[in-house]
Amino acid sequence: MRFSFRLILLFLMCFASANAQYLPVQIHNINKELTNNQINKIKVDSKKNVWIATGLDTYIVSNEVVKNITKLGPSKLLDCNDILEDSEGKIWFATNRNGIFIYDGVQFKHLSIIDGLVSNKINSLKVYNSKVFIGTQNGLSIYDLKSKTFINPNYKHFQNSKYFSVVDFMELDNRLYFATQRDGLFKITDDYRNIRMVKIRNHTNVFCLYKYKGLIYESHENYIAVYQVNDYFLNKGEHVKIPIKKALKFLDYNDKILVASVGDQNDTGGVFEVDGFKYKRILEDSELDSYSISSLAFNDANQTLFIGSRDQGVYTLDLNKDITYYVTKDHNQDIVALENNLLFLTSNGLVLKDKNQVELKSLKKSSFEASINSNKEESLPLEFLKLYKNKNFVYVRSNQGIFQIAPNLQIVKFIELPNQPPVFDSKGNIMNVVRSSSDRSDDLLGKKWNLKNKKPSFLFNAVEIGTTTYMASLDFGLYSFREGNLYSMILSKKWENYKIKRIDKNSSGNLIVATVSDGVYELDPQRNFKIVKSIKPTDLLGKNVKFITPYKNIVIVGTEAGVEFLINNNRFVFNKAFSIDSRLLKNANVIDDKLYISNHKGYYIVDLKNAYEQKREIGGINLYEIDVNGEPQHLQDLHWFNLKKSNIKLDDDSKSLNAKFEVIYPGNQENLRFQYRLSEDDPWSVMTKKREVFFNYLKEGNHELEIRVVDLGNNATKDFKILDIKVKRTLSVWFWITLLLLSALSYFGYQWYKGFKLKEQNDFENKLMVEKQKFTLLLQLLNPHFIFNSINSIQYFILNNEIDKSLKYLGEFARMLRMTLGNSSKDFIELDKEIEYLHSYIAIENLRFNFRIQYEIDLDPEIDDCFIKIPSMVIQPFVENIFVHAFDDFSINPKFSIKFRLINEHLMSCVLEDNGKGVVKNHNYKQHKIKGIDLVKTKLDSLDDYSSQDVQLLHEEGVGTKVILKFKI
Repeated sequence: MRFSFRLILLFLMCFASANAQYLPVQIHNINKELTNNQINKIKVDSKKNVWIATGLDTYIVSNEVVKNITKLGPSKLLDCNDILEDSEGKIWFATNRNGIFIYDGVQFKHLSIIDGLVSNKINSLKVYNSKVFIGTQNGLSIYDLKSKTFINPNYKHFQNSKYFSVVDFMELDNRLYFATQRDGLFKITDDYRNIRMVKIRNHTNVFCLYKYKGLIYESHENYIAVYQVNDYFLNKGEHVKIPIKKALKFLDYNDKILVASVGDQNDTGGVFEVDGFKYKRILEDSELDSYSISSLAFNDANQTLFIGSRDQGVYTLDLNKDITYYVTKDHNQDIVALENNLLFLTSNGLVLKDKNQVELKSLKKSSFEASINSNKEESLPLEFLKLYKNKNFVYVRSNQGIFQIAPNLQIVKFIELPNQPPVFDSKGNIMNVVRSSSDRSDDLLGKKWNLKNKKPSFLFNAVEIGTTTYMASLDFGLYSFREGNLYSMILSKKWENYKIKRIDKNSSGNLIVATVSDGVYELDPQRNFKIVKSIKPTDLLGKNVKFITPYKNIVIVGTEAGVEFLINNNRFVFNKAFSIDSRLLKNANVIDDKLYISNHKGYYIVDLKNAYEQKREIGGINLYEIDVNGEPQHLQDLHWFNLKKSNIKLDDDSKSLNAKFEVIYPGNQENLRFQYRLSEDDPWSVMTKKREVFFNYLKEGNHELEIRVVDLGNNATKDFKILDIKVKRTLSVWFWITLLLLSALSYFGYQWYKGFKLKEQNDFENKLMVEKQKFTLLLQLLNPHFIFNSINSIQYFILNNEIDKSLKYLGEFARMLRMTLGNSSKDFIELDKEIEYLHSYIAIENLRFNFRIQYEIDLDPEIDDCFIKIPSMVIQPFVENIFVHAFDDFSINPKFSIKFRLINEHLMSCVLEDNGKGVVKNHNYKQHKIKGIDLVKTKLDSLDDYSSQDVQLLHEEGVGTKVILKFKI
């Protein structure tokens, strides 16, 4: 209930009461961590990480640290349109041109049209019933998370436009629906083995859909159409139009909907609150300076709202309302409780409000001016300074004097005591005391006293404890007034401190005294002003005490550094990290477990029950990036973008090390500072806010990187040893020994040289022969006949004006050539790259058959294709034979398969089998086929652990050909 009430207050725009809740924001943009200010998507996952996709890179925000995952992950993860977390906890990234990337915390998996996607241009993602539904610009793809396969339904008979663009998904009554941009709304049937789609209604130019409380919200170019659910699915036209343009995101929040609208160039976008058919733009009193809002996300772990814009980056709003801030139209001075309400002193008078900040009554400045003696000559304009309560009256201190105010906000009288706080006797009467040290008046309630130069001048404030009034003087220290007598604590030697700025009393009846330079003290007047507690100036972040306010066993001190909560030996600070501008603080009062703090523009309300009692312990440190000599290191050891290793080894030429880290900490991390060192004997570095460690030079030997975290908010310090660094010793120590050994061995080396010269020459000739065989194999792969056919097929598309296909296969042809040239220079290659190359090669070869030849590449699930390496370019010649000799234009249902099977833990087979013509009595066929086989066998004979016996060829005329290759693993 408490949280719901606060969230309701979040969006109330109380212009009638002339104040509004103000929400300061933080921003991530191109001037800080991002490389692009265009935000496409924001996603909060189940681990409470925040993912941000810009028009260029993609980022993760963890423990308030922003990491560029495009830098740490795949280079093609660019221009991401949508982000999804599937049922297995993996994160899916939908890009605008490079398909999908799936991250499992360790590595990325890439899915594209080669794997079965209908298009590499992805609009939206949806997980439903153990499947991921992928909306692309060319149709719908469905990925089964169990079988790891694609299901692509037939949508062509529904298609009205060139591109069947799927823009959004909606789940309703255990059914999944998807909206297309131009072709309408569709329902997907339950039988996903035989995917069928049912068209529900027509619509065009739809951006997104949302269902909430019996209503369907359909976003269009210039409005949001709102339908009753039944009307919507009956395809009725009745609806209400809400004039919000280009809404791209709906967010269910606090029994209402938040809407992100990019609007148009006339500032029509922004963040809107929609309740049924009602709407209003919100957050205009916050620091949002963009009207082009593209995405919304809410992190309930720290009650933070993320707002993505098209032009200004990401805004973050802290909605944890232990601290709220209200802006007033008049400058705020002070707040006190008046019966069950709140009385505010502003620059324009008094305002009475209830606890919900609703204005009940006011007393304008003109009424105060009228109550001043009209015969008095004109002086300075009236300025209000502070509020006081005594007995049943409120007193307003001003530069002209003191106004006594009744509970009904009527002025009782004006007392001409300019710039002086009211000092009350035990009956509630105001005493006239000396205003300055130059004033020789010594009248106090009409009595005389002889204190020589120890008159109570330059009073800041006074408090009553029992029948005694205590006064704070900036010139002559602490005074007490009891039963008509005035006592100086300096003269009586009870408290000999001249410079007193503030005093107050706590629930124990003790005095809280703030001095100018000696700190803050708690004094017990009943025990001859014994010091109960002292707070040294070094215990305070700030030096200029603006107010002190006791609360239970806490002393709350306002300084230029913030609002400091002093609890025994601990401290907690509210400052700019909590959106409190400490430069403008004026006064503070505790009312009903809430701290009301006045400042120049408005007032803060701090919930004291929760604000400082939350457990805020530093949990640990994670490294996520290490650079040596400017080069990234150990990126393969990242787990959810944090380094798993706790040790690294560096070469002797390492000169500099730079490490970036994040801190696991539930509090506001703006108060954290850091120091570091490489050993316990080294001094700590200078304290810094940067979460980055830099060493310009690392000498040889072993080092242990240690980071100290200092929380300025609660004065806590914690040290972490996070990384062992071993720098290999330089060779200079062994230089002379090595030189001596080389001199002794040089003679023997010369003799050995002659003996091994012949062997080296033989080895060279053998190596030359192997390289010649490689070159011959490369020429075989790049024979002019193949290149001519490929280019001729692409030319056919160009002549038929099929630009998309021609560009697609021209790119695929170039990609295949690059992989051919790259792979041919290697003896071994990873199996996944070899499979990727075969897909590309088959796609080009299949062009001239108009894609009639069906094929499959089947990988044993127990085979890890990322880590197994096989000899390069040994499978392709057999695939080429299939296209050249196995099939022709008259072949019926031509197909072939490539199957990789695990024979045992050390051996794997690759079986190529086709249903082609098999052996034919053709000299050219045999010559070509034998030549390709011979090249493969020659290459295998040149490799360790391989031989020509690892190739087995089985064929029979009219039946087909079967090739068996065996690879070591």
